[in-house]
Amino acid sequence: MDGRIYIAAAAFLWGTIGVATKVALAAGAGPGSIGAFRALISALLALAVLRERVLDRNLAVMGLLFTGPLFLTYMFSVMVSGMAVAAVMLYTAPAIVIVLAYLLLGERMTCRRVLALVLSGSGVIMTQLPGIGGFNLEGVLFGMGSSLAYSGIILMAKKLMTSGYSALEVGLGPQPWSALELVPFLISERYSINPSFVASVLYLGIFTSFVAYYLHARGIGKVEAGTAGIVSNVEPASAVMIGVLMGEDVGLTGLLGSALVIAGAAMAG
Repeated sequence: MDGRIYIAAAAFLWGTIGVATKVALAAGAGPGSIGAFRALISALLALAVLRERVLDRNLAVMGLLFTGPLFLTYMFSVMVSGMAVAAVMLYTAPAIVIVLAYLLLGERMTCRRVLALVLSGSGVIMTQLPGIGGFNLEGVLFGMGSSLAYSGIILMAKKLMTSGYSALEVGLGPQPWSALELVPFLISERYSINPSFVASVLYLGIFTSFVAYYLHARGIGKVEAGTAGIVSNVEPASAVMIGVLMGEDVGLTGLLGSALVIAGAAMAG
């Protein structure tokens, strides 16, 4: 199967994070505890599958330096700037990946890839325009932090898989290490254990972390890092489509932006 399909499937699952998070917030949880339970559930599943393989040094580095910081910085970016600005900042990552993949991994810098990046990047901004109010320095810093962390995940995943690591190892191995950085939120934040909260964090842990990161890694093993970054832009577009299905008015700008993202993802190669 085309690696872009795996990455797009992972991005679609990530696009549902907002819906599940809203359910958990309405149930009385804070964003820190939601993120911590999401990471913990995925970590336990990863440990059950990989066992002693999670002790690998490279997987630990990936989890501690990239996966864990992505969870934290993106969460705070959403808190400070809102989901729209946070999404736009996060998806500056494809541009970073294309440049660094060219410099560090020797990947191609083709006109087609640059055009795909421009199309998908413009689409991301268009899908988020209705929710963008204003930028602030703190929000920009957290947003760029999430972008750099996500770029690091893509680049290191590609490097490890080129070195012989499996998609299971690369996708799931960093999860227990990333959970270590979020556990303090289980102590510092209040949350109420009720059916809505349990259902939402189980969904986040199983589908948007455990399953999504495995699919993402499997896709990265089949395509170049730059292509993976561009295709990942499907996430905000999928969030718009889910909003439409739930009866939200996303407007013509959101729909056109989604079309541009999908066109850019299809063109990436």
